[in-house]
Amino acid sequence: MLNISERIKKGENRTLEFKREVPDSLHNILKTIVSFANDAGSGVGCRKSEVG
Repeated sequence: MLNISERIKKGENRTLEFKREVPDSLHNILKTIVSFANDAGSGVGCRKSEVG
């Protein structure tokens, strides 16, 4: 299994998507989580970062 740094270096793909901002509603957050959880081999990870 790749560690988080290796996954970030590989970039977005079918099972990994980066978000610059948190969606504006819980509904939109849950839609993203469910769509990834329903795909084979996918997972969900969260990380807080400072941008700007």
